[in-house]
Amino acid sequence: MRLFGIIFCFFSQVFCPAGEARSQTTEKQSAFHDNTNYEFPSKGTKSATPLTTVSTFQNISIYWKPAEGAADREALVRYRIRGNKNWNQAQSLWFDERDVDSIGNNFARSKEYRGSIVMLRSGTTYEIEVFLKGANKIAKTFASTWSEKFPVAKTILLPAHSNKTLVITEGGNAKGYVVYTSAAARTATIDVNNEQDYDVDIRAPYVIVRGLVLKGARMHGIRIAPNTTDVVIEKNDVSGWGRIAADGWGVDRDAAVSSDNVEQTGLRRIIIQYNKMHHPRSNANNWKQFRSKFNSSHPAGPQSVSFNATLGQLVIRGNEVYSDSAHYFNDCIGGGENFSFTSGFPGPDSDINDNQFSNGWDDAIESEGMNQNVRVYNNFIDLSYVAHGVSATSIGPLYVFRNITNRLQLSPQDSYHSGYWFKSQGRYAFGGRVYVYHNTMLTAQEEGGISDVSAVLANTISRNNILRSPNRALIDRVGDIRTSCDYDLIDGAIISINKQHERHAIFAVPQFDSLSPLIRRGLLPHSPGKDAAIRIPNFNDRYFGNGPDVGAIEK
Repeated sequence: MRLFGIIFCFFSQVFCPAGEARSQTTEKQSAFHDNTNYEFPSKGTKSATPLTTVSTFQNISIYWKPAEGAADREALVRYRIRGNKNWNQAQSLWFDERDVDSIGNNFARSKEYRGSIVMLRSGTTYEIEVFLKGANKIAKTFASTWSEKFPVAKTILLPAHSNKTLVITEGGNAKGYVVYTSAAARTATIDVNNEQDYDVDIRAPYVIVRGLVLKGARMHGIRIAPNTTDVVIEKNDVSGWGRIAADGWGVDRDAAVSSDNVEQTGLRRIIIQYNKMHHPRSNANNWKQFRSKFNSSHPAGPQSVSFNATLGQLVIRGNEVYSDSAHYFNDCIGGGENFSFTSGFPGPDSDINDNQFSNGWDDAIESEGMNQNVRVYNNFIDLSYVAHGVSATSIGPLYVFRNITNRLQLSPQDSYHSGYWFKSQGRYAFGGRVYVYHNTMLTAQEEGGISDVSAVLANTISRNNILRSPNRALIDRVGDIRTSCDYDLIDGAIISINKQHERHAIFAVPQFDSLSPLIRRGLLPHSPGKDAAIRIPNFNDRYFGNGPDVGAIEK
């Protein structure tokens, strides 16, 4: 059963990317605040070390390794659209002070400032400056976000019906993609009826697969060959994929979109957007169903998207992932490798945003491994065991912000009463920075909100979230000194060895606007947490009233 209709960018009515003109309705709101015209404390001298940037549609990753870098020297960031007068402040970069031997001999990432500027305008050039306090060094650069318009060199129209795998060997180049789609006003359906491994097999770069109905793949709906780059998968409807193992459950990680299960896929710039991925053929086991094949009750089975170790710039946005009670996912979206310093899912400089995920027996969003400048935001999650799995963030920073979670569950018998909103499972050696900002739990969960899951809540900064659990809204039993959780709205209690956690929290029951749809549900005007969030540059600059609201939605 489909649980909810699609609504993308669920708080776009109150926020627009930095620098964009606001609507006339917004301009008339006298209580609307917009923090701009940010200036550095001094001009500084030019750094000998240049900034490096990596862009996606709405976000820009920043990397900087000045010789003067140190943990006690803050790297301030400001940005503006090229040609504009006023500057915007971004969050300061995080300095990774670890030696190379403590991050898997990843020399490029040791002693480095890293961070992201988020929620920008696509197809726009930005001027960026970083100022190093204490050394008075400044570095400048320009970076352009991706355009929403892809150049097209050729369009190949597909037949209305096919029962054979579409094997794509003709691709384009940076000047023009090859588009595989249906003729106007007609649907192109590929249904291989469990007789072939894939509906679509992509073996060439610069390819767009658009608007197809894909059914019945034996393994993956869409397979992308290893070492392929620049693929766009958009506005497709994928269902009925996946093998059924001898024990009756699904084969692990058969997916609507995947690649070969190799250690390094070599994929880069893969865009999966505005698709419906639903109702796989097979079913995943839940945590109370033992599988002798794996000698474990860990869920295994189909997923919507699954990749190992991409090279980065993976964008997964605006998709609907859903199913029914007989066809659950393992993770709704995820991959490997979890505890790697050089790989992981989704890979560096990647975005998972504006999606709707439901019906997963393990993680709705599994973002694990490096998590190097990965942004997970504006997603809606329902009916999964863990909303956000980050086991663990080895490089960082990872940003998890403005997400809404509804019901979490361990099994059908534990429906809506068990589950973790945020699963860390860190280790001291895996100490990449994690930022957790402005997220909302709509329902209280037995097992917890932000949780170490019997490991380490490693290097995590939590601010302005709505966390709900009778006894475990926050679980931090080890106490990484780099972790700081505060200024959240706590509906319940916390378990923590760190006495500094949540000293400024609001301990109260949030009052939500029940007339708003779940995916846009914010606080009522007189609720605890209304106008009560602390300012975080670039994450809550724009707000109504006397301050930003706690939680995902600003009203």
